[in-house]
Amino acid sequence: MIFFKFIFIYSLFGVTLFATSMSQLKLTTEEIKYIKDKKIIKMCNNQNWEPIEFAMHNDQTQMSGIVIDALSILSKNLNVEFKNIPTKDWSESQQFLKERKCDIVPAAAITDSRLKYANFTKPYLDYKIAIITKTTTHIINELSELDGKKMTRKKGSSLVEMMIKKNKTVKILETSDYLQSLTLVQDDKADFTIAPVPEASYYMSKFGLFNLHIAGYLDDHMKLSIAVRNDDLILLGILDKGLESIKQSELKQIHDDWTNIKFKESFFEGKLFKAVIFVSFVLILLFFYKHFLTSRANKNLQKIVDEKTQELLALNKVLLEYGLKLKDLNENLENRIIIEVDKTKKMEKQLFQSEKMAAMGEMIGNIAHQWRQPLSLISTSATGILIKKEYGMLDDGYLNERLEDINNAAQFLSKTIDDFRDLVKGDLVLEHFCLMESIEKALLIAEPILRNNDVKLIKNLDDTIKITSFQNPIVQSLMNILNNAKDVLVDKQNGARLLFLTSKMDGNEAIVSIKDNGGGIISDVMQHIFEPYFTTKHKTQGTGLGLHMTYNMITNELQGDLEVKNCTFEYNKVVYNGVEFIIKLPFLIEKQIKINQLDSKKG
Repeated sequence: MIFFKFIFIYSLFGVTLFATSMSQLKLTTEEIKYIKDKKIIKMCNNQNWEPIEFAMHNDQTQMSGIVIDALSILSKNLNVEFKNIPTKDWSESQQFLKERKCDIVPAAAITDSRLKYANFTKPYLDYKIAIITKTTTHIINELSELDGKKMTRKKGSSLVEMMIKKNKTVKILETSDYLQSLTLVQDDKADFTIAPVPEASYYMSKFGLFNLHIAGYLDDHMKLSIAVRNDDLILLGILDKGLESIKQSELKQIHDDWTNIKFKESFFEGKLFKAVIFVSFVLILLFFYKHFLTSRANKNLQKIVDEKTQELLALNKVLLEYGLKLKDLNENLENRIIIEVDKTKKMEKQLFQSEKMAAMGEMIGNIAHQWRQPLSLISTSATGILIKKEYGMLDDGYLNERLEDINNAAQFLSKTIDDFRDLVKGDLVLEHFCLMESIEKALLIAEPILRNNDVKLIKNLDDTIKITSFQNPIVQSLMNILNNAKDVLVDKQNGARLLFLTSKMDGNEAIVSIKDNGGGIISDVMQHIFEPYFTTKHKTQGTGLGLHMTYNMITNELQGDLEVKNCTFEYNKVVYNGVEFIIKLPFLIEKQIKINQLDSKKG
């Protein structure tokens, strides 16, 4: 009986708390009943608008960002749950709201087109809109400076409608996402893009877009509200009252946590001001103490007081100038972004060096493995000669054969040292050579480790292909891809480990293909495989720079192309799935073509 009384009292206490919370929000009886009956509010989100709202790891059950943190407070204040309804993209999220498949879109700006199917709460997020251009573009002071320019922005963004209203001469290029909008400007395929400041700061810092900068700001702000289906006015009123319950300090804390912009405390709130107050207090005490002592015997007190006063005035002047500098620095967001980008550059340089050292260590291990057989042959031959000589059985024929074996092994070791030295030096020497020579250099180091890991290498090589290019980047690229394929095949638990290496000519290009039976790559991973710092290995096994460096060497230094795709093939009447890397190299790189053209003109 006592137990049931406790349950009753506890339930009554909970109802009382809920009623108290609802009364503080000034909800009507109808609105309170609505919340009790509905409990779950369905929302459709913008899945990749970092850091405002986005799906972590492309999983819409794990929405995150500034907006989601604000909704978390709103959920607690209203005692309701906000549940995501997955959509393909931002356009579909807006369409779902239009079709009543969801109740709200939590972050949307008011536009004429959206007012046809949605009502909007009072804005709860307010951001300046930055104009982003290449760093070579001067600061934009007037909107007329954008006349006739090409602007990028994600399809469906309210900023597109805003720009059309402000400057009808601007040409709009809609993109699939926010990163593409920035990269098109970076690649000179568009003149500028616009974005709220948190979005601009986040993407430019995260993706190292250091040749972009904020060239100016629009006079309008992006004001974000909750868009509510226009057939549910009760929910609109509830959300407006709920948003009023969120403190501005809570919203500011959420913003600071996501943008990582820590505003310095004012001079009068800081430790420096408190130190000045303390020092001033001590000086005043000393002043009165000295005045008491010197009033009787020292008539030079006034001079000392004047000197101390001048020192304090000078110190106050210095402190005031320093405070103004701190305020200016705090407001200069562009300089802060440049500093962060510089830090990112230094970190990337360190990681590239780490990747090179790791690759060099693995090559040395491969060479050590390669040397075991010739060293064993030298040792065996020398021992055989000594034994036969000791027993008087040494004849010239046997001696000559063993000495020839020793010489061949030594030549092999010498060639390995030369190849490794050339590779480590990394010199870019333009030369005309047989492509087969580069492939053999890569295999000289890589093939022993493949055999040691039970990887069968099937070769189909054209030894007639000759190109004019840089040999070292070709060898390094082949070794990186072969080593990457080996790591994938070693992870296979059962079955044969197969690696196919082919070369052929196709038009004006030499084609080198490396194919494995490792099972293929999922599409989400495939689209990021050449990006820096991206790796599927444990963080102790790779930095995610190997394939990124390989891609840069082939496309930049060798002026070729590198493709990757999943493939299905048959070998010995067994069907396998795997990945194929295709390297395309020109017979003549652009530098040599220009030299030939100059020579022909001189002739």
